[in-house]
Amino acid sequence: MEEKWLQAQIQPHFIFNTLNSISALSVVDVEKMRKLVAEFSEFLRSKFDSGSFNTWTPFKEEIAVVESYLYIEKVRFRDRLEIHLNIEDTEGFYLPTLTIQPIVENTIKHGIMQQAAGGTIEIKAFKKKDYLRIIIKDDGVGMSKDVISSIKHNNLDNSTGIGLRNTHRRLIEGFGTGIQIKSKVNVGTVIAFNIRKRT
Repeated sequence: MEEKWLQAQIQPHFIFNTLNSISALSVVDVEKMRKLVAEFSEFLRSKFDSGSFNTWTPFKEEIAVVESYLYIEKVRFRDRLEIHLNIEDTEGFYLPTLTIQPIVENTIKHGIMQQAAGGTIEIKAFKKKDYLRIIIKDDGVGMSKDVISSIKHNNLDNSTGIGLRNTHRRLIEGFGTGIQIKSKVNVGTVIAFNIRKRT
């Protein structure tokens, strides 16, 4: 059921907008169009890979899915979206499949793109002692304390942040700790979590 829910998170408008971008590029930049098609295919493959939801994925493969998603969104939103990636050596680290991408999608959709001018998303991953620290930061509209509380307490009565709640729970099941959220309305949000090497 969780796998089907995650697959259903692909909104029709996202597919239509991506296809429109592919169509537009076909008459102005064929090479860029081919790149977009390849990234879109990779993104869809990761979403619809049957049975993958309950598997563990190397961090580098997870971040590859995120990069595909970000490429698509950058083509769509152009100057409204600025992306900064700072990924250090992540060899040997695994995490539940599709852990980071839903956070990034939520950040862009509900944070950055709620502003007319758009904004910036920054993703960092670096070793700290015996674990890997992942940080997703944005300068979007931010979240209220009530929304943050509903995410951490798995309040499913509120539809906002379902993807974050699901990720929070899966991380707790896998590592004993979930996501940490710091946010200020009209300033931005920082979401962070740690993963350890599996023994």
